[in-house]
Amino acid sequence: MADFDRNAVQAHQQVLASDGTPIGTVDHVDGERIKLTRADSEDGQHHYLPLGMVDKIQGDTVHLKANGGDVAQHLDGE
Repeated sequence: MADFDRNAVQAHQQVLASDGTPIGTVDHVDGERIKLTRADSEDGQHHYLPLGMVDKIQGDTVHLKANGGDVAQHLDGE
């Protein structure tokens, strides 16, 4: 389970990998996953990240535990 308040993940927050790589923008939380907006997707699809990848939330930014390369391996498309 996450060490942060999952309700703190809100629409329009920026998602950054641990190395500062921009991953996308939160659309909303869907169960145990963060749904990212299509606007930031190269293939025009929504992508999902497990909530367990979240390290912390600061202001309007969701910081992930993994670097950009590792995060790409965990993105689920739909």
